[in-house]
Amino acid sequence: MQFKLDMLNHVSFMKTIRLLLALILLIQLPVFADHVPQSDITPDVPRDGIPPLDNPKYDTVAEADWWADEDWVLVYERNGDARAYPINIMNWHEIVNDTIGGLEVLVSYCPLCRSGIVFDRHLNKAEIPPEAQGVLSEDTILAFGNTGALYESDMVMYDRQTDSQWFQVGGEALIGPLHGVKMKRLPSSMMPWKLFKKSYPEGLVLSKDTGYRNRDYEHDMFERYSQNQENLYFGTTFKDERLPLKSRVLGVSFDSANRAYHLDNLEDGVYMDQVGQQSLVLFISQGAGVVYEPRVNDQLLSFHAQDGLFVDEQTNSVWDFSGKAVSGELTGSQLERLTQTNIYWFSWAIHQPDTDVVPELDSFQSYEVIDFTGSNTEMVKVDTGANVEAQQSFEPEQTLAKQANGFPGWIWTVLVGVTIALGAVLFMTANKN
Repeated sequence: MQFKLDMLNHVSFMKTIRLLLALILLIQLPVFADHVPQSDITPDVPRDGIPPLDNPKYDTVAEADWWADEDWVLVYERNGDARAYPINIMNWHEIVNDTIGGLEVLVSYCPLCRSGIVFDRHLNKAEIPPEAQGVLSEDTILAFGNTGALYESDMVMYDRQTDSQWFQVGGEALIGPLHGVKMKRLPSSMMPWKLFKKSYPEGLVLSKDTGYRNRDYEHDMFERYSQNQENLYFGTTFKDERLPLKSRVLGVSFDSANRAYHLDNLEDGVYMDQVGQQSLVLFISQGAGVVYEPRVNDQLLSFHAQDGLFVDEQTNSVWDFSGKAVSGELTGSQLERLTQTNIYWFSWAIHQPDTDVVPELDSFQSYEVIDFTGSNTEMVKVDTGANVEAQQSFEPEQTLAKQANGFPGWIWTVLVGVTIALGAVLFMTANKN
């Protein structure tokens, strides 16, 4: 009789161990039907444990006097409706489903990548893949939440309509019915609060009244993380060593050409450039950068910096950081803001591994950067030499399919050890009973 009881206890113990191990390994099983294995998506916190904002409230610039001049904000403007999203709030929420200037948008920010990106939430019927036709059949406005997981150390979002999972930096659905669909990226920017107040005095700023209590919105809880240039909390598949991993860059992509402007190593001023076939002008002020089409009424303009503003050489009109002519012949004209990405270098290099860099670390003097205190109008010259950890150049599709580091091995060792210990406790408890 005692032998049978011992055998039953042993069987119960082994079943418990197998069940717990199965639960741990479940999140590592690949989803073979999709492009990205589920094992590449690293669990971090529970779904919507970082709660998105769906009905945000706003304050005027005058009302939001608690923000310090040096606090950074994510900015998007459409049809004269300028909105600022303080990074200290976005650290806690990461996603805002919003409407700006009559357009439904997704305002997203991943603090691990310092990637502030705004997307159009509209999905046209023609963009819906055949396998998703049963889920979505008409033009749809997507709404987003946070899976709580990471891919390449970047936030993974999900849409509430199909439960597809989206890579924030790429703006692409990795898993689910909308796999392969990409959202339209909108021309957002990031800047200090002081610069937003000056550039958009009639703008609105996301209120601290989010409906969530016990949130310290007045401090940057990722400040220490940002100060350590080489420490990433989660593994990535690719590291480009041309810059420190957490260098602030502004990335642009045109005609399959990619370029990152190293904001930490560019002085305030104006930089004229051409990426692919796209001419552009980069305004830099207070460490922030924004890229515009340097053209008004089919007239190509060149610029120089003057007293914190920007003056075009053709009409001597004066422009502010928001790209608006505030005096001169072109007063009231608006430069078209081009699509750009404010982001840490490591994440941009994963997303665009064939990118150029202007300028590379410790190589500032090797670039012919325009001196706009004079009349030099020569384009920035880029040295594409690189010290890259992974020497092969691979396409984004290959990048997405590549196995991510996921949890470091020692974490899995600890989890297995805890599982066995828990099983032993359950076994001993069963024996006592």
